[in-house]
Amino acid sequence: MDLQTSEGLLKELVTIEPKTKYLNVNKILLSPMNKDLQLIYNFQKEVKTLGHIACILEWDNQVYMPKKAIHSRAEQLAEIYQLIHKKTISNELFNSLERLRKKKLSKKDSLIVKKLYKDVLRARKLPESFIRELTKTTTVAHQSWEEARKNNNFKIFQPDLEKIVKLKRKEADYIKEPGHPYNSLLDQFEEGMTVEKLKPIFAKLKEQLIILLKNIKSSQVYKKQKKILLNKNFPEEKQRKICEEVIKKIGMQEESSRLDLSTHPFTEKLGVDDVRITTSFRKNPLFSFESTIHEAGHALYELQLPKQEHKLS
Repeated sequence: MDLQTSEGLLKELVTIEPKTKYLNVNKILLSPMNKDLQLIYNFQKEVKTLGHIACILEWDNQVYMPKKAIHSRAEQLAEIYQLIHKKTISNELFNSLERLRKKKLSKKDSLIVKKLYKDVLRARKLPESFIRELTKTTTVAHQSWEEARKNNNFKIFQPDLEKIVKLKRKEADYIKEPGHPYNSLLDQFEEGMTVEKLKPIFAKLKEQLIILLKNIKSSQVYKKQKKILLNKNFPEEKQRKICEEVIKKIGMQEESSRLDLSTHPFTEKLGVDDVRITTSFRKNPLFSFESTIHEAGHALYELQLPKQEHKLS
């Protein structure tokens, strides 16, 4: 090996043993399994970075972006998600995962390969054109939803919502998980959960929640409560100051997070040590207070994930 022309590679793969001063050539000659593992970790790092770029664009769309930029933003996001999709369904990645599934791996590597393989199989069922269409449709729909909410007019949002429902039905048809069609979508939010499992759970919850609600409304505490705060004028400026103060009290730091306004509160992780939350002001002055605490909880979770592990996954 030409050490001068391979300096960059050697810095990554070669170590010098302290006692002998000899090169550890085992670092150079990676086994096929190690090459496959390196490939999937590199893939995860690339996709995570691209995902964060998309999150920045989505966060800006809901917080600061001029309204007329919506179709341009939809195209930008479609390009990024199509690129992520291409990387995910590549034969190189798929073949590496196939080989690794047959190898004896560490517990961590085994779990990563298992989860990634499942994600790849799912992605390979979805055409690139579908990814572009879904991304563009949902991006544009968010703005129409905001307008509909502002004007209390569902018809503004209805056409985009109908498009989304049609596309999600199409997605479920592509994936084709056993049982109810929604199982193909539900698994993305709660892995392993199905409509068949949820129905009896929801039925039991509904029955018990109705009883609980009746007991609360019939209680003397409920009947005698005085909604003093809700009947007072609470300027938005003061609400914001309280929100800023409360997130500091529960552990969020300005160096790694920020608070902004949006139509509906949300949390977005844009990278390591970069989590954004939003709040919103309503007639009920407690809404911004409660929603800010809620979103701050999401942010604190994200900020306390192991940084090194996050960079690799």
